Amino acid sequence: MWFTASRIRLLVLAVLFFGGIFLLLARLWSLQIQNQDYFVQRIPGASTVTVRVPPVRGLILDRHGEILADNEISYEASFDLEQIVRTFREEREGPMPTFAYEIRPRESVRTRLTEEADIIGIFKEIVVPRLEALDLLSDFNARRMRTHYHTHRGLIPFVYRDNLTYEEYARFAENIGNIPGLIVRHRARRHYPHGAMAGHLLGYLKQPESGMLPEHEAGEFQHYVPDDEGAVGIEHGLDEHLRGRPGRQSMRRNERGRVLEEIAFEPPVRGNDVILTLDAEFQMVAERVMRQVGRGAAVVVDVRNGDIVAMASVPSFDPNHFIPRISTDQWNAYTQDPTHPLLAAALGSYEPGSTYKIVAALGGALANREHDRFVCRGGVTYGNHFKRCWIHDRGGSHGSLDLVEAMQRSCNAYFYLLGNAIGGTPMVEAAQLLGLHRPSGLEIRGEDHGIVMGDTFWREVIRRNPGRSMTPAEVANMVIGQGETKTNPLQIAMASAAIANGGMVLQPRLVHRINLGHSNHMLYPDGTDGRQRPEDPIITADLRASGISAHAIEAIQEGMYKAVNVTGGTASNARAEGTTVSGKTGTAQTSIRGRRGNHAWFTGYFPSEEPRYAFTVVVLGGKGGGAVAAPLARRLIEGIVEIERDRDEPGTGGRPIMAALPPARGHFDAIEEILLSEEDEPVVVSTPAPATFPQAGPDATPEVRPARLIAPPPATIEDTPDAEGTVVRPGSG
Repeated sequence: MWFTASRIRLLVLAVLFFGGIFLLLARLWSLQIQNQDYFVQRIPGASTVTVRVPPVRGLILDRHGEILADNEISYEASFDLEQIVRTFREEREGPMPTFAYEIRPRESVRTRLTEEADIIGIFKEIVVPRLEALDLLSDFNARRMRTHYHTHRGLIPFVYRDNLTYEEYARFAENIGNIPGLIVRHRARRHYPHGAMAGHLLGYLKQPESGMLPEHEAGEFQHYVPDDEGAVGIEHGLDEHLRGRPGRQSMRRNERGRVLEEIAFEPPVRGNDVILTLDAEFQMVAERVMRQVGRGAAVVVDVRNGDIVAMASVPSFDPNHFIPRISTDQWNAYTQDPTHPLLAAALGSYEPGSTYKIVAALGGALANREHDRFVCRGGVTYGNHFKRCWIHDRGGSHGSLDLVEAMQRSCNAYFYLLGNAIGGTPMVEAAQLLGLHRPSGLEIRGEDHGIVMGDTFWREVIRRNPGRSMTPAEVANMVIGQGETKTNPLQIAMASAAIANGGMVLQPRLVHRINLGHSNHMLYPDGTDGRQRPEDPIITADLRASGISAHAIEAIQEGMYKAVNVTGGTASNARAEGTTVSGKTGTAQTSIRGRRGNHAWFTGYFPSEEPRYAFTVVVLGGKGGGAVAAPLARRLIEGIVEIERDRDEPGTGGRPIMAALPPARGHFDAIEEILLSEEDEPVVVSTPAPATFPQAGPDATPEVRPARLIAPPPATIEDTPDAEGTVVRPGSG
């Protein structure tokens, strides 16, 4: 019989045994899995921490995919200062060391004292010895740590060191459970692989101001790790696109700060890539050409669509110096340099000299005077003022000229007479058509869009200075780009582009597109999106539709061609190998630090027959446009032509080496002449700047337009260790 007593007993025992195991497993499931949160929260000192994970910033690239701004891995050690205070309370008996703060409550003129834990004393007592034992101790800024604790407690970790080697990072990480409040992480750090190249356009990053947390993220995190943010340049102008979306990491840790486990992780979303209109190789050529002088700029634009393919300013700076924070010494070197390397010379405004005759010629065309001839007798007298033509100093005159000849020879007298024949209004209208009265609309700040004499600003000058008026002498100043007339190099380049393309005034563009989510979907600067870039440029004015005849534009084109390529022209030094150049020189008399000096200009386009690029070169402190700016423009143009030839026929040479550039140094030497040979580097003939510059005396005539206030752009300056935070003993590691 199978159901014997012994077998029944065995069956009962088996049921009891396996049933017990099942009940035990069920209970373990309940304790460890189903009710895990309930019981873990009751472990002494256990806590859940939600950390904001900063996203990786999007790349900035040139039109061909060359990376201009990328990211590299950095390692840093931070401290949860509130956790350090909690650990001190647990490990030490007796009163907590305190520090007294003086605070002023809102809407009160009285201050009062408040006491809180002395984070510096506590840090030195329980953290410094452990760091010293591991040879990981560094001096720090105690004032900044104390302010950080007072402002953030443990919400934002205090960055102790952000320049760790990988070996130091590993040692910190191995001891994270033994050092109170220690947080070790790696994160993306901005890097500019070409150094100072295009630094004024790219910009740099800064760290958010203390206490400034976005309202929409307040209260979401126990540890808030902020993003770096754009300070200037494209980094600032397109910060919203470049920054990305933060992630979230939830962790459970014990009372000593050691992470027990990760509960959840929502990865950050990388920022969008920004593709600029710049051609990195053209930019490198422009940067190297302009380094021949101490101060100046070069701009190259595509005459078909307004794309900026190169924009170089000297002196310059290296945006890497600002990552993660700029040192005090380097910041002082930049901000105390009188040549202002942090400001983009290409976007500063200066007297444009005779390049402004392009504007005057268009003004004459608006008044239907493009067919008129005027006689140059070496100058024109207006009241007590004899306004000279440049040829007067050589004992000559130009005689009777038409518009073509006046542009070719850059005759001042012709334009004096033209300007006063038509009055100031048509010239103001021409300047406004070219956009000289307004900012360019680029995605970077810091542009000075200058002054058009006779426009709204000038009327305000007249109101504040009753003795000033648009006299014939003032009109004569205006037409040759002197007096209060100011433009920036980009504006003059866009004016040349309008002449080159037959009359279309284009909106300059620096941003080609924004790649959304690393897909084929793109966003364009005008806010539209699509999978292909619109072919149509943004046209801000049509010169022909505005009343300027085709004959007038063709006459200006012919005059600019002859200025370079026909005997008697002022720009023969711009004749370039491999292409034909049309251009206009300019020499503007100005004051340079209290002394008389000149700015040298040359603007134009190439090839003359089928224009592709317009350009402007300006040398601040250059003696003359023909002797200084034109030779530099020639080298710039030849460099671009060689690059394009090598792209069409690889191996023919001409491609620049894309190495990192150091900052270009500025100076106030007067550039007398630039001599070119076929193969050698340009020879710069200059007069050294005086050791001291005169100060304005009591009898000095004040400027009608106050000098533009030059404020340093925002930056995060590295805190140097203070006396209280100096903890490394002399002679120790």
